[in-house]
Amino acid sequence: MNVATDFVLQEPEGLDYENYDACVNVLRGKWGEDYDKRVAIVQAQVAKWGPAVAEYLNGTGIANSPGVNQAIYEFATKGQLTAMKALEQIAAIQADSKHPYWAGDKKAVAEMRMLQEVSNKFAAKDSAKTPARTASAASPSSAGIHAEIAAIRARKEYTSLDAKVRGPLVARVNALYAQLGGE
Repeated sequence: MNVATDFVLQEPEGLDYENYDACVNVLRGKWGEDYDKRVAIVQAQVAKWGPAVAEYLNGTGIANSPGVNQAIYEFATKGQLTAMKALEQIAAIQADSKHPYWAGDKKAVAEMRMLQEVSNKFAAKDSAKTPARTASAASPSSAGIHAEIAAIRARKEYTSLDAKVRGPLVARVNALYAQLGGE
């Protein structure tokens, strides 16, 4: 939902979702030559979700929203990320000081938020599936480190565009991962 909201906020002000042609023009402007291919991917994803979702999108009028369509496309093409792949992409972005994310590019910020949400969601799901370790199998410090990382990543400041706000949090998470070593 956060990714969809970010994309909707990038739409031209006053865009009328009932004006199909205007909505198509916005998407064509963003997607260019890939428009038809991406629309097909969006339609296939909505079909996977079933008729109730299609009815909801059409019934509420948001089916024409370029932002909603873009979010569905992002989910269909990137929503199948594993937690590890999402973390790898996050690390690559954090290591690249020239990545558009650091300049505040809205698409890059939305992508980073999506990657963080995917990694958090799957990390929570994976930890729920993992049997509880006995006290002898895991050190309390390891559990504490994982808990601290999760708490930091859940803070809204962690995705801030202000390097002074975000920087110390990223540094702390990196230090915590270093403490975990090969875990």
